[in-house]
Amino acid sequence: MKKRLRKKFWLAEFLQFGFEVSFILSGPHTEAETDRFLDGFIMDVIEPRGLLCGGGGGKTWGFFVHPNSRQSASEDDREYLMRSLRGYTDVIDIEVGPLVDAWHPPNP
Repeated sequence: MKKRLRKKFWLAEFLQFGFEVSFILSGPHTEAETDRFLDGFIMDVIEPRGLLCGGGGGKTWGFFVHPNSRQSASEDDREYLMRSLRGYTDVIDIEVGPLVDAWHPPNP
């Protein structure tokens, strides 16, 4: 396959890796408090690392994290995110998944 197509389809040297994150917000939170938490988390933890995240939740949150570039997320990014989430007192049951291909999920 030509390099142009490998790049277009995120293959071979253009593979991009990301990881899943899930956690539970303990205690009752108003919608405004949850929004403040998420805005702060994204601005203070996700964006400074050059990462993006997509997902959602209510009390239980789940999202996929990947770089805001053609780079791949790293083990350092995973560990940093885990440490950062542990620093929030109202975040429990944190799970950070392994690095996976961000564009081609495995076949079940």
